[in-house]
Amino acid sequence: MGLSIMHMKLKRPLVIGYEDYDSKFETTYCIKGHIAYNETGVIDTSLSQNQIGIYIKQGSRGMMMYPSGEEILAVSLIGQSGYLHRLPFQQESMDIRKKESVGLADALMKPRSLHVQYSDLFGQVAANSLDAALADSFYEGAAKMILSSLWQTYILDPMKGKDNSPMSSFERAALFDARDILTSAYMDPPKIPELAKQVSLNEYRLKQGFKEVFGKTIFEFSQELKMANAKSLLANREMSISQIAYEVGYLNVSHFARAFRKVYGMNPSDFRF
Repeated sequence: MGLSIMHMKLKRPLVIGYEDYDSKFETTYCIKGHIAYNETGVIDTSLSQNQIGIYIKQGSRGMMMYPSGEEILAVSLIGQSGYLHRLPFQQESMDIRKKESVGLADALMKPRSLHVQYSDLFGQVAANSLDAALADSFYEGAAKMILSSLWQTYILDPMKGKDNSPMSSFERAALFDARDILTSAYMDPPKIPELAKQVSLNEYRLKQGFKEVFGKTIFEFSQELKMANAKSLLANREMSISQIAYEVGYLNVSHFARAFRKVYGMNPSDFRF
């Protein structure tokens, strides 16, 4: 595994060019500031605060710029060969001879927001203050957990869905976009007609494709996302149940408790004990 933590405030901009670079399996999460990426052939790759990029593209070419005058804090993780070769669909997802694989790699580079569990994990990595004798084990474990979860979410599940029905790289990228929109707007997710317009798919293909690729309906995904964020927030004992309900988009506490019970089999108050 590879891991780097960048924490800096530059007097002058720093520009780094790269050419014919083979990404193993990398991700960068920008906690503060922003990082300007310019990847050839990909429209939007720059990272702003609380955004992540995932990189598996082979033979990539472009540049990155760290601007001056602002605090930048970012965590980058890299899966090296030993870890990489154990990942399911590793060869299929990185085969540059296949247009679909290239389309997947380009779609993954697009900046996306993460829900609170991932953000917390990256924050823990950046803020780690363990003794040096323990730090390596902590970093390795955290890197494997985060990268494995990202691979499951953004590569394994979609590649499994590919086996069930033919899907163009455009449709697959649109479904990734839909998932990211739902993730970043989980408190008040867009209705299906609005979401379909945002990702340029018709409503039927959006609903059908989402279920095929991610194994759940858009409503189920949105509900599970809300409850996963609520579960994480319940660890903060300074927040009341009603505050947490409001934070995840519920004005009625009893409706929130019912939804939480449906997913986790217990009341939010019981979960704290």
